[in-house]
Amino acid sequence: MSRAMAVVEACRKTAIPRLLAMLCVLSVFVPSFFMAGVARQLFVPLSIAVGFAMISSYVLSTTLVPVLATWMMREKKEAGKTPRWRE
Repeated sequence: MSRAMAVVEACRKTAIPRLLAMLCVLSVFVPSFFMAGVARQLFVPLSIAVGFAMISSYVLSTTLVPVLATWMMREKKEAGKTPRWRE
């Protein structure tokens, strides 16, 4: 199996656990939308910020990280030269 296929396979195998972990973290902040008064004013912006951060983290770990991992782990054609990521 090539390195690129190994990275894609690893991303595919970890997609569901990463999604479930993200949903567990987001579920903690759902009750803040049902609060009232000052508590709602404090916790709703926090909930929205954490929600956007978790969703963007999941999207980036599904798309950008595998591409960068494949790009960084490719080997040079020149013999004896260390890869960039090891420097």
